[in-house]
Order: sequence, then C-alpha cells, then structure tokens
Amino acid sequence: MSYCFEKYFRPSVLKYCEKYNYDYELITEPILNLPLEKGEKGANERMQLFSRYDKYDFIMHLDIDIFVTEKAPALVPAEFAAVLEKKNKLNKRYNIPDYTNGGMYYFSSKTAQILWEETQRLQKGEFKEWHKVLHGNQTIVNYWVQKNKIPKTILNRRWNTMKGVSPWEKRWEESFFIHYAGHGVGQGKDSFSKDFSVPLNLKVFLKVKNIRYFFKVIKRIIKNKLPKPIRQFFKYSSIGSLRRSSFLETRYMLLNKFSKNYGIRREKRRVPLIVSLTSFPERIKKVYLAIETILRQTEKPDYIYLCLAKEEFPNQRKDLPKKLLDLEKRGLTIKFYDKNLKSYNKLIHTLKENPKANIIIIDDDNFYPNTLIENLYKLHKKSPKEIICLRGKKVLLDGKNQLSSYDDFKFFLKEEESFFVFPRGVGGVLYPPNSLHQEIFNEEVFLDICPIADDIWFYAMALLNNTKSKSDVTWKKDYPLISKTQKIALWRTNVSQGLNDIQMKKVFDKYHLYQKLK
Repeated sequence: MSYCFEKYFRPSVLKYCEKYNYDYELITEPILNLPLEKGEKGANERMQLFSRYDKYDFIMHLDIDIFVTEKAPALVPAEFAAVLEKKNKLNKRYNIPDYTNGGMYYFSSKTAQILWEETQRLQKGEFKEWHKVLHGNQTIVNYWVQKNKIPKTILNRRWNTMKGVSPWEKRWEESFFIHYAGHGVGQGKDSFSKDFSVPLNLKVFLKVKNIRYFFKVIKRIIKNKLPKPIRQFFKYSSIGSLRRSSFLETRYMLLNKFSKNYGIRREKRRVPLIVSLTSFPERIKKVYLAIETILRQTEKPDYIYLCLAKEEFPNQRKDLPKKLLDLEKRGLTIKFYDKNLKSYNKLIHTLKENPKANIIIIDDDNFYPNTLIENLYKLHKKSPKEIICLRGKKVLLDGKNQLSSYDDFKFFLKEEESFFVFPRGVGGVLYPPNSLHQEIFNEEVFLDICPIADDIWFYAMALLNNTKSKSDVTWKKDYPLISKTQKIALWRTNVSQGLNDIQMKKVFDKYHLYQKLK
C-alpha cells in the first residue's frame, strides 16, 4: 500500500467507521481472477464486496485514494447510492442513464446478492469484452444496476468530491469524501497537488516525496548508465535495503523534527495497552526513530515506556539525546531502573508494575509499520487469553522428541494458535494479563541459564503457564533495520555461536517443558 493510504486515507476511513460503529474490511487478496482493465492493478477485486450480502444490511465501497472528512454523515438507507460521473459524458457513450462513479458507492444486502450473482456469471465467461471499455469495472456495475432495475439514489458531490474534475474541489471544507482519482496517491505515486488544501501535513510530506524521487533518479542512473559489471554489483548487493533504510530514516527524522502528533490515547482503556522497549548507550541516539513509528500508529496505545538502566545511563536524562527527550511531549515515558536486566528490561519492569495490562514489546532497532498495534490488538480481541505475535516461528522436534535447532524453526504461512508458536520480539508481541508464569521474575535463574535470549525465556514462561501463542501472517517481510544499530546485536551472537540452542535446552531441561509439546 502507498504512503498516503497508510498515513492519511486509511486512518480517516477507520475514524469514520468507529464514529458510526461500522465494520471495516480491507481487500488485499485477489480471489476473483477477472481480466484486468488497462492501467488497473486490482480494481476488479472490489466485486468481492458483493459476496458479503448475507453478512451486512448495507455495504459501502471506497477506493483507496479517498479521504473521509469529519463532516461525513452516517449512511442513509438506499438500494444503490452513488454520485454521478463527471459531466455525464459516459452516460451517452454507454447509454446508461445516471451513470455513476465507482470510487464510492453503497448498496443494500438485497442489491449485493443480485450483483454477486452477476459477478459469478462474469467469472464463467459472460461479457468477455467488458474489461476493454473505459472504466470497465464501474461500467459493468452501472449496467447491472440498470439491467436488474435496481432503484438508484443519486448523492450530491459532497459524497464524492473529485480533485481536478469537480466544481466542489474549491469547497472541500463542505465535502464528506474527497476522491484523488487519477493522481496516483493510492497506487504508490504519493503526489498530492499543492493547490488542493486538504488538512494534511504536506510540509513534511513534500520533503519526503522529494527525497524518494532523488533515490529513483539514482536507481535509474545505475540501471541505464553504468557498465554492466557495475550494474550487476549493485543488483546483487544490499544497496536496495540500504536505500530503503536511508529513505525511512530521513522520513522519520523529518517527522520527528516537524510533527506535533500526539502518539497515545488521551482516554485510557479499561485494560491499559502499553508498548514497552529498552535500549542501551550504543543505540540510544537512534532509538527515537523506532519510537517515532510507534507514535504514528493507526491504533494508539495508552502508554509507551522506554525502560533504561541507571547503570548504563548514570546521569539519566542528561545522557539522552534531545530528539529522544522531545518525544516525551508527544506521549513517551522514559523510566530508569536500578537493576540492569539487559534485554529483559523491555518487559520485566513493565510487567511487574502493570500486571493487569496488555503489554506489547518491540525492539529498538527497527522501523515498524503503522498498523503494528492495530494488527496485534485485533487478534487479541479474537483470542484475549493467548499471546499474540506477528513474526512467530514453529518449534520443531526431532525423532527423539527433543528440540531441533533454532535455525530450523520455520515461519508460519498461515494463522496458527498452539504451544508450538514461538513469538519473536522483533516482530512485536502482545502479552495479555496472567499469560506468563510468575517464575518469569526469577532474575537469578534467567540471567544464569538464558542471559541473552529473552524471547526464549518468555516463551518458556508461557508454556509453564499453559498459555498458547497465536501467530499472524499479516506482515510477511522483515521490518527494516535502522542503520548503524547492528554493531552490537544479540542475534549475531546467538545465531553465529549456536547459543539459542544451548539456552533453550537449558530452560527446557530445568522446567521439563518437552511434555508441553507432545
């Protein structure tokens, strides 16, 4: 999805749905396999909505390049409601009275059932040339509405104000749904026009857009101008990941400098949702970037705690960079503790102080997607007693019912809930109240047998407490690393020297956990 969609459009839709208690679905998986219109990548998949006729009384479709304003009202019951297409040019071309735009429309369950039956006939091969006409998807829907004599309610332009083609564009303050049709902001081009003053933080966005364009130019030069041997080097080296990391770092550096966005909820939940992390001197200058991504989540936490050891920061706040301290104005809480539990600082202190809270742990060296907390919390609501993770691995046993090597553990390809799910802190893990055994606080033991593998200790304490873990596959890629944070990294030591296997065996042997995996 594009930057604009994640940053502006989707949050505006979620806010609208929350206001009127509507469900929200984002279609990401193509299942219809219909022929594509020229220039379209997945517009046909909007027809999946028709299959929900037995689930909802009314269904609204919105393109991903639509911004919903705070003035948008609740839906008025109608069999089919939409806004007329620009200047009615397409009405004459296709001989469809009241030809409507397909960016935003809503319909009843009865209409949805009719349109779903038509879609199924389309899949079987009827109307073979439909996708070759201009705006084929919305044209075929208009045709079906006319064919089946479905009553059509024509909405005014407030419901679909189209930038560049609508007389309403100069009166956007009165609009309900602002549609950036043809501007590419939904497909990844991210090009807001300067002359259209929607209430967005364009000052920062335009700076970021220029930086992204710079990298595109460099990539084009590498691809077309350099000799083949050099192009091959750039193709197979890590230049791609470095470029991405550099862009993200510049983006969040600018957001940190200019943004006043408050990153936590002002009205707290009954059961608090806390994000907790730790850091150390070698990374403290960059940790603000990871926290910046958490301050910009679609689902805001109640608190964000950065847990630091006084041993590593003897002067406490005087040892911290200004960019980090500035985040306190936007919701961050920085805490200092006498005991230095190293990587365990991220959870142990927060859990001890907040035993009845939902706690999400993250690492300090990653850029996180702005839907991280939303995805974790959504799964938590479905399985409130289970530990939730987005980057879980499957624990494997050998023929003797002993643990296989940690390196052999596989990522899940589908949603899984069992004792075999091993949550990895790097992907974000949500621990609900009472999900971990009280033995988790036994510092003497974990610092002795599992000193640099907190994920293993937390997993063992879940097994000891008979708590299952649930893994999702919403985010299948590794989160981008923040540059210059890997000089000291536990995963390097644990993987290169096989210490994960050694520490996991010690913990399993001490607490007789093999029987939990039978």
